[in-house]
Amino acid sequence: MASNWLNTALGLAAIGVLGGCAPDPIPAGARPDITLKNGIVWYWQQPVEGGCVDWMAQEAWVDARVQVETECVERGTTEYGEVNGLSYSSSFDEITFHGYWPWSPNTSYDLMVFDEDGNWIETEPCPHELAEADLRKLRAVVEQALQISSSQGETKVLGRVEERLAMTDGTGLAVSQFGCSHRPDDPSWRDTAARPNPWTDE
Repeated sequence: MASNWLNTALGLAAIGVLGGCAPDPIPAGARPDITLKNGIVWYWQQPVEGGCVDWMAQEAWVDARVQVETECVERGTTEYGEVNGLSYSSSFDEITFHGYWPWSPNTSYDLMVFDEDGNWIETEPCPHELAEADLRKLRAVVEQALQISSSQGETKVLGRVEERLAMTDGTGLAVSQFGCSHRPDDPSWRDTAARPNPWTDE
């Protein structure tokens, strides 16, 4: 009975969402999806010459995935995980590079250093570097997407991705769960690089 009630509530909510406009800063035309875990999440894509920007967002955060040298690839597919590019999380102000080197769920764990008691001490630096040619392709896709951005949220996030790409030469990357990230552990870098969430300005 409870499960039927929940399904009915979700169905009614979906009808209401689909029948209305997306809230700010979600652009018009974004596709909503409703899940028990995250509530309403919005999806849309910006195809450009040489790539695509794939978006997933709620009102409080956005994840922008820059895809290089491909047409837009759908999230959740095998191909999506293999496409060269980066993802930007507005909540953490972090860019993570994908597809440029082999990476499995165990890779980040294998780079963790533990003491003899099993306590985590540190994580080794990313063993990979990103070539300048790859960075140029990423910047080109972001610049094109900026020219056709349809909302202030998109513009601010893409502008921040541009800033973040300008901060790295592809070396000295850190390790994250999903790949090598530009988020050095130097506290002074964190102080100067920290910004409000560009999606919400908070």
